[in-house]
Amino acid sequence: MKKLLFSFLILSAIYSCSKTNDFALSNEADITTVSYQKLTALPTLISQQLAFDMKTPLEKQNLWKQKYNEMLQQKDLDFEQKKFIKSVINVLNPQIFDNTTNEAKIFQINTLDRLVTEAEKYFTKQQVFNLFFDLNNSKSENGNDNGTFKLVDDGDKECMCAIGSKYTCARLKVIIGYPPSMETEYGTCTDSKCVETYSGCGGLWASSCNGVKCTY
Repeated sequence: MKKLLFSFLILSAIYSCSKTNDFALSNEADITTVSYQKLTALPTLISQQLAFDMKTPLEKQNLWKQKYNEMLQQKDLDFEQKKFIKSVINVLNPQIFDNTTNEAKIFQINTLDRLVTEAEKYFTKQQVFNLFFDLNNSKSENGNDNGTFKLVDDGDKECMCAIGSKYTCARLKVIIGYPPSMETEYGTCTDSKCVETYSGCGGLWASSCNGVKCTY
């Protein structure tokens, strides 16, 4: 009888622990979803990046996973596009959001360029920007969603982009024709006299903000 009672208590403890872990995982997912919704509801790209910079590396990873999992629910993506997004999810880990780690350096120097180049095979430029340089899944063509910000020539200004980042400083370009049309043009962030005040720039917002001018 004692053995049966002991076995029952052990099984009860295991079941209780399992339920607790399930609740914790579910609760963590709920927290990430709410955090993602609040952050992407901020009115400008820069305000979103500032809020993102205050997160832990694990929270940053989970926010991008949330974005990509939502993207995978979009019905207009084809098989190759979904396959690529899944491959990006597999690359994500907290270390790439911690600039003190070797993983972060490898990601910024090597992995990100490889992913962007591969993405250009399956997505438009606007979609590539949305994949890596905008946490929001909005398809809007307005300036904030495309990462537009006012460029400055010099002076003691806050840095707003990551040096070397390609999909930066979006602007509208007039295409001559009849009728004339507009398209979004992306520049490459270059060095300038600016004050580095926060991180959250570049691909996956994983780089330091250390530039403020762009070349096209």
